[in-house]
Amino acid sequence: MSNAHGVFENWVEFAKDNYMGITERNELEWLTSFYDPLENFKLNGPGSSGAMLAFYLLPQSPEIGTFVYEAAANALGWRDPRRAIAPDPLGLAVAKSLGDHTAVARLSGAAERDNEPRWFGDDGDRFGWGFNLGEPWPRGQGTARMMLSEIQQGNWAEAFTVKHRDKYTAPTLEGVDYPTVGVDQAWNDKESGILFIGTYAAERSRRGEDTTWQVTNLPNASDAFVLQNGAELPVEVTGPTSIRVRTTVGDHRYQIHTGYHGQPTAARREPTSSTRAASGALAARTRTAADNAQAARSVMASGTAGCSCCGAVTPRA
Repeated sequence: MSNAHGVFENWVEFAKDNYMGITERNELEWLTSFYDPLENFKLNGPGSSGAMLAFYLLPQSPEIGTFVYEAAANALGWRDPRRAIAPDPLGLAVAKSLGDHTAVARLSGAAERDNEPRWFGDDGDRFGWGFNLGEPWPRGQGTARMMLSEIQQGNWAEAFTVKHRDKYTAPTLEGVDYPTVGVDQAWNDKESGILFIGTYAAERSRRGEDTTWQVTNLPNASDAFVLQNGAELPVEVTGPTSIRVRTTVGDHRYQIHTGYHGQPTAARREPTSSTRAASGALAARTRTAADNAQAARSVMASGTAGCSCCGAVTPRA
């Protein structure tokens, strides 16, 4: 066992003392956006510049991430209907994670107004954001930032929580002929023992063509059967835990009756002498905030903590 998260813990304790200016009223006054350890030079910006930092902090340090976000939201008027605001994709992602509905509504409106959401491609069936650049294809980085608010129901922080621990052993859709076939849902209902799958013609010109895909990790492939749009569809058993489905490119809804109801919870066991020893060793390695800060100072003094790609202040293992 090891404290793999210790690098971040070291950095965040150091950052609070050295890269954030907090007033007596507990308000964020400034943030360091760039630090050169060789020259011992810091470039500080206003507290309103922290949306990007809040985005990265929120999953690992919700308290500090929220604090930094609040400073940006208040300073930039995201909740003030009398103020004009500019789009901020990362701020929007954090606002959705925190349930800041007013900020979400205003930032979403700003994105719709200024970021040029549009369909593109030869068939007009691809979606992205043009950002009013007058280019035929959306730029990847900007579009990726906007997509953060669309995936995981828009909850950026929740994407890092441990859920669906059996996702690597549960019935799984594989072998999809992408990008010809698109998938808009694939999830296991453990109560009914059904894997729900939805497909569509990602390439419209190939609608109706034959295609196949597989389902693996079945409890017993011979017991599985498939409904396509409510009608039974013959399947090919390819192994004791896998089947192949032969179908067509198009908008289809499938119900794969897998018989999978989740993994039984392992019985709780009393800790053995070895697990007690391991726990004790981990506890012995647990450091205080002061220890973390001192370790971070050592890293910073070594001149290895700067980010050459964007000038951000980031930890390195």
